[in-house]
This record gives sequence, structure tokens and C-alpha cells, in this order.
Amino acid sequence: MPAFDDSAPLAVMDGDCVLCTAGARLIDRFDRSGRIRICPSDTDLGRGLLAHYGFAVDDPESWLLLIDGRAYS
Repeated sequence: MPAFDDSAPLAVMDGDCVLCTAGARLIDRFDRSGRIRICPSDTDLGRGLLAHYGFAVDDPESWLLLIDGRAYS
């Protein structure tokens, strides 16, 4: 898995899915502090994180939110 900065929340979601894209836009819109970062699931980091936490890498329904080293879906 590629190294990444885990000092802020990170959301991993499908970059092609219309619903996921809408979710990412909502996060961007309501996260006024700009703390939450979004990672597409089809990147090396996204695939690595999904696999590490036991999610199906190719399943567009795999959403992952990492906060302080804890995984939420």
C-alpha cells in the first residue's frame, strides 16, 4: 500500500459512480474546514486501503472512511 498522510479523515469511494460522486460533492460542500480528503477507489491507494480493511476492491458499493486509524463503512 502506498504511504499516505493519515492526519485527517479520508473517504475512499468510487470515482465513476454517480451516487458516489454526488456524495463526494456533498462532503466537499459541507466540510467547510476542508479537513476530509477524498480518494477514488480505483487509485493504488484506494485499492490498497480497501483490500487492507477487507472490502471488495471492485465493488462500487465499498465506501470506506478512515478517522484516527479507525475504519467506518
